[in-house]
Amino acid sequence: MTQVTVFACTRCGLSSRPLPDGVRLVELPCTGRVSIPLLLGTVARNADGVLVLGRHQRTCRLNGAEDPARERAERASDVLRYAGFGDRVRFANPEPGLRGPVAAVESFAREIAALGPRPVNAKLPSQAVGTEGIDTSIELCRWLASHRAQGASISTWLRDAGLPEARPGAPAFIAGVIPFLDRVLGDLIRPVRMTEMVRMAIEVLAALGVPGVGVWSEAWPTSGSKVSAAPSRHVLCRKMRDRLADQGIEASPLSDLLIARFAAIPRPVARARVACDGSNEQRALIEALGYEPVDAGPDPLPDSFSLSREDRIRAEARLALADRADALAMLVPGQLSLARWAMLTREGTWRSTRAHPVVAHQLAWLSLHALPLSERTLTAPFASVTRKVAS
Repeated sequence: MTQVTVFACTRCGLSSRPLPDGVRLVELPCTGRVSIPLLLGTVARNADGVLVLGRHQRTCRLNGAEDPARERAERASDVLRYAGFGDRVRFANPEPGLRGPVAAVESFAREIAALGPRPVNAKLPSQAVGTEGIDTSIELCRWLASHRAQGASISTWLRDAGLPEARPGAPAFIAGVIPFLDRVLGDLIRPVRMTEMVRMAIEVLAALGVPGVGVWSEAWPTSGSKVSAAPSRHVLCRKMRDRLADQGIEASPLSDLLIARFAAIPRPVARARVACDGSNEQRALIEALGYEPVDAGPDPLPDSFSLSREDRIRAEARLALADRADALAMLVPGQLSLARWAMLTREGTWRSTRAHPVVAHQLAWLSLHALPLSERTLTAPFASVTRKVAS
C-alpha cells in the first residue's frame, strides 16, 4: 500500500473525516509554514507522496499566507523529478464545500497509487533526519540523486533553463549540485543565477578550444555511466572533480583549464582588482585572467550554510577588507561557496559591498564580451551584453 502524508490547515476539518487507507494527516496552524527540507525529507523517509493542503483561497483567514508554500511545493517536486522520483509533491487549494478537502486528498492518493512506491528505501544519512535548513535540503538532494532511480534526469531543468544537453560523442559539462541549488535556493542568492553560471561555462569552454559542450543529463554520474564515453568531461570546481574521481570518472575543473589556456581569453578592458584568499593558486588564476589580485585573507566560512554569529562577523570583516582594497569582486572556488557568499551579499540585504562573489570563468566571460568588471556586469551580465550590442 502506498503511503501519503498530508500537511493540512487545521481549518480544513480533515481530522474528523474518514480518509483513504495509507494517508497520514499532519495538521498545521498554517500550511504556509512547510519548508522544502520538510517536504523532501518526508518523501525520503517514508512517504510515497506529499500533499500540502490549504484552505479554499477565498476562505483563508490569513489572506495569502499559504502562497509561499505553493512555490516551495513546486520546487520540491522539481527536485524529486530531477532525481527520478516522479511528481510526488503537490500543493492544492480544495474546492469549496464540506467535501472539498477530502476530495482533494482522495484524488491525490489515487494519483500516487498509480505512480507506485517511491524508488528507494535506503537509510537516510543521520544529518538529514529531523532537521531543517539549506544544509539539510542539499544533503537530501545528494541522497535522492545518489540512488540513480529510473528516469533520473535533469533534462527538464535544462529545457526550462534553455541550456544544451550533451550529445553522444561530444564534450560534457557535469552540473552536480547546480540544478538543485537553482531550485532550492531561488532568490536567496540573487542576483546570482545558477543557469547563467552554466551558460557562461559553456561559452568559456568553447573559447578555450572545447566547442560543442552540452550539459550531461545526470547531475551526479556514477561508475558505469555513459558519460565516460564523452571525449572530455568538465566541471566547475575541484570538489566535483574529486567526487567523480571516486566513481572512476575523470573530469577537468574549469579553473585548471583557464590557467593552462589563459592565452585564449582576451585581456580585460580594464585591470580591475579582485579579492582572493591569498593562496598562490588563486593569485595565479586572477593574474592569468588579466586582473589584479588583492589578499582579503582565507575564507572564514565553514562548509555549511548554517552560519553562527561568529562566522558572520568573520565574513563581514573579510568583505570589509575587500572593500578597503577597492576590489570589485571576490574569487570563490566553486558553486557551493558562491552560493554561501551570495546569500551574505545578496540584493535586498542590509549589507552593502562592492566585492561581489565570483567564480573564475565569470571573469573570463566578461573579457570574451569586452565588458568591464563592474556591479552592473556582475549582477546582470547577459543584459549588459544586450545593451552593448544595442548601443
